Amino acid sequence: MIILFGYLELHIEEAKSLKDKRSVVRSVIDSLRNKFNVSVSECLVDDFHFAKIGISAITDKRASSNAMKEKIINYVESYYPGRICDYFFQMEDIEII
Repeated sequence: MIILFGYLELHIEEAKSLKDKRSVVRSVIDSLRNKFNVSVSECLVDDFHFAKIGISAITDKRASSNAMKEKIINYVESYYPGRICDYFFQMEDIEII
């Protein structure tokens, strides 16, 4: 079993308040949950121009995890262009006994 976890850091240039930021973040989170069936949560960032979204998933193969990571990044970049300013993902092999 492979655990994929990481984050996307988004730049929300047009946000003028935390409310503006939350609407964009909520849209990204909901769409990732619905499209990829992953666990997603917003990590706290004080600046309302930036958001960090934590993502985790469990897959059966390393290739599946790598493909999912690429699809998530490409999906966010295509539907929310220019928003990703940083990302990090890691995969861990877990052996079930």
